[in-house]
Amino acid sequence: YEIGLSYDDKVKRYLEQLPKIQRSIVTLLVEGYKPSEIRAELHITESEYSDHMIGIRASENISILC
Repeated sequence: YEIGLSYDDKVKRYLEQLPKIQRSIVTLLVEGYKPSEIRAELHITESEYSDHMIGIRASENISILC
């Protein structure tokens, strides 16, 4: 990743590389939705939500923010 990117640019890149459903989860979390509300909004199961959260937190995804 490029050196000298602003934090906002890094966040934008992080979000862009996530699958659409994971971007939606992150957006809803930032907006203050609870996990149960997110699952209902996106019509996903608790297990699917958990799997997506693992992907969102994956070190290869988070490393872009460093």
